[in-house]
Amino acid sequence: MADLLEAVAEIIQKQDEVHRVNGGKGAACGIVYCLTRQDTERASDYLRERGIMSDYYHAGSTAAQRKAAQAQWSAGHINVVCATSEFQQKSICLVVLTPEP
Repeated sequence: MADLLEAVAEIIQKQDEVHRVNGGKGAACGIVYCLTRQDTERASDYLRERGIMSDYYHAGSTAAQRKAAQAQWSAGHINVVCATSEFQQKSICLVVLTPEP
């Protein structure tokens, strides 16, 4: 999964650069769907270590944590949400389903 997440980080970084150069508002955003709760947390940690603002969203999180993650993502404060379940989406540049085949 590391190679896939590395590609996600590169795409988000490139999209953010395009937004900055073109004077666009908002950050690049995407969703990484994972099979397990633990995978969502690991994926989010991996991306944060590479400078990508990310959070996770799964049933094991409190309602307040899920609401905060979605609000931060919707407002453009974080680039990527790593999730086990679908939630309300806005325009996104990237959706990744894990694990890799």
